[in-house]
Amino acid sequence: MITAVLDLQNRPEIAARVSQRQTFDDWFAHSPLVEIVFDDEELRTTPSTPSE
Repeated sequence: MITAVLDLQNRPEIAARVSQRQTFDDWFAHSPLVEIVFDDEELRTTPSTPSE
């Protein structure tokens, strides 16, 4: 998701307004870490890969 947002910097209508473009490594190095905790027990225990 983050790389998709950073890729927006390359769109002509946005590039004209961006004074300094960021790479993922630059963005990650200067960003706070965030932990997302789900309150719903089902979301915490559901496997991330679909089963067949």
